[in-house]
Amino acid sequence: MEIINLPISGLNNTECLGKYKIHTKIKSRINSFEANLDFIAVPKITNLPTIQVDTKTWPVPVGIRLADPSFNIPDEIQMIIGAELFFDLIKERIRLGNTMPTLIDTHFGWVISGLTTGNTKEQQRRTCQLHVSNEELNHTLTKFWELETYQDAPCLTTAERSVEAHFESTFTRDESGRYKVRLPFNKKKGQLGDSLATAKHRFDKLLRTFSNDEKRIRYTEFMNEYLTLGHMVEVKDNTIDCYFLPHHAVYKESSSTTKIRVVFDASAKTTTGFSLNDALEIGPTVQSDLKSIIMRFCCHQTVLTADIPKMYRQVQIYEDDRKFQRIFWLNTENRPTTFELTTVTYGCSSAPYLATRVLTQLATDEAAEFPLASRIVKQDSYVDDFLTGGNSPAEVIEIYKQLSEMLRRGGFGVHKFCSNSELVRKNIPIELQESQMNFEDADINSAIKTLGLIWNPTEDYFTYHVKTFALQNSTTVTKRMVLSDIGRLFDPLGFLGPIITLAKILMQDLWRLKLNWD
Repeated sequence: MEIINLPISGLNNTECLGKYKIHTKIKSRINSFEANLDFIAVPKITNLPTIQVDTKTWPVPVGIRLADPSFNIPDEIQMIIGAELFFDLIKERIRLGNTMPTLIDTHFGWVISGLTTGNTKEQQRRTCQLHVSNEELNHTLTKFWELETYQDAPCLTTAERSVEAHFESTFTRDESGRYKVRLPFNKKKGQLGDSLATAKHRFDKLLRTFSNDEKRIRYTEFMNEYLTLGHMVEVKDNTIDCYFLPHHAVYKESSSTTKIRVVFDASAKTTTGFSLNDALEIGPTVQSDLKSIIMRFCCHQTVLTADIPKMYRQVQIYEDDRKFQRIFWLNTENRPTTFELTTVTYGCSSAPYLATRVLTQLATDEAAEFPLASRIVKQDSYVDDFLTGGNSPAEVIEIYKQLSEMLRRGGFGVHKFCSNSELVRKNIPIELQESQMNFEDADINSAIKTLGLIWNPTEDYFTYHVKTFALQNSTTVTKRMVLSDIGRLFDPLGFLGPIITLAKILMQDLWRLKLNWD
């Protein structure tokens, strides 16, 4: 048995994880045929048939030895043999009739396959339950229940090990300390088609949606900052071997700094049906899991939170990879022009890996001089957020100093510092502190959001605040709305266990009523 952790995709892009590969020998129970095969172990394949099939009227010849004598009775499928052996198993076929299935002789015995008569609608209805899914609902339900399941420590797949090796052999660091990386392409890179027409169409549509002058101003300011900081440059050549990214805005009024973020769509399909994200490897997770970070945070006497501004954009992309990050935007004469994004770009599937991998590389490179900061980056960071602390204000002040200097050497900034210690806060410049905090007021308005939770540093406790969409925005509450509201209960440490249990019981009750989603 070999541990592989191989993602397996099926109909409608459903996925499961095959954790083990087993090499074994299979033998026929009716003759001497045998074969050595590799199997991937999964918790369950499926049950077939979906309903019992009546075979009394089938003219099956006497003496036929079936591979599965009870093939017509619903039961669990225990093994799937792939195409590498399937066609070598088949010998001959016998058609039972025009409206009957076909008998197929194989090395394992005779099998029966094909159309059957009977309650066809019932068969189709039950069969479709195996294959048709609502991707959004499946994701919500999975997210809702998976917190109850223990997750094994991740093992790198072959593809992830390849991405790691690619990063280590290609990243560089310039004289200022800033890192430069290459995009981790896979074999689909050569299958990218033309993306210009789609990007141009969506850009024209974007301009037409700027009916709100304020939103147009914000969008323009964001893109002008990109240009001013050198995070994008204008290009003149019209090379065919490139990729254009459509883009749109995400507005977040609750943010204390960035009210708007422009998101680049690297999942937009080209003329061949492949997108840039299809041609990029995602890469492994290189940071600690969320639950571990929060649990360690709760154990510190004195704590500190912070985040890195524009984290992705502090990592450079090699010049010859930038042609895959082209966009349309307006030049100084307000004309549509081609630009290239020069940094790791939000919206590319490889971006989280590249940015966090550079961060951990910085921690490794600077560990000798900044041991505290190196440990914090490797253990207490989640994407661009830090939740850390120490045994005393003095230790946390030293963490603040080391973290700030080490990140600066890698081209990163750090701000939005907050602590439960007044002494720590006094040692941090006011402009680098969380601007939304009001330490004179201990209510929820003085709390800050960090890693999906609300933390009140004045009293040093977590609090929860959930807006019920279903009851506020509609007079008719549907099962879909209830699931959406329940899905908002984010509770990685289980503080809300009794409440979430009641919510799950409610969802089960709705399920028993056999209501449709809307």
